[in-house]
Amino acid sequence: MIPKELDKLYGKKLKQLRKKFNLQQSVLAEYLGLRNQQQYSDLERGVRHFTDDLILNICNYFHVSVMEFIENKDNSSKTNLIINPEDKMRLETSQQFEMKILIYKKLFLETKLENTLMKLRSLQKEPDKLSFHPSKHKVFVII
Repeated sequence: MIPKELDKLYGKKLKQLRKKFNLQQSVLAEYLGLRNQQQYSDLERGVRHFTDDLILNICNYFHVSVMEFIENKDNSSKTNLIINPEDKMRLETSQQFEMKILIYKKLFLETKLENTLMKLRSLQKEPDKLSFHPSKHKVFVII
């Protein structure tokens, strides 16, 4: 799934959550640190990119897990996340919000890497689908 498709998926989920809790866009725009309601509207329409911090703030506001928010239930090739027992125990027992955020960020990044590997494998099988999409984002790998 390319980033634009993910942004549209996340926007759809965000709109569902907002409607479920009967909230106005302007309220969430303010909470998320957006300049105005239009920027929030762009998020729901999938025009604006969802950053990791933005997703964490949304999950914090609605009290949903990051995994629940980013999970693509429509995707038949969805990966089953395997949370190691140590992280699972920390999530269940930790009373520290910062610790939970760090664990969710770790799981979030692991999921992104897993999805990227799946996409690369599928491209290796079908090289004619390979296309280049320039991006303003940089990826840094620490070895």
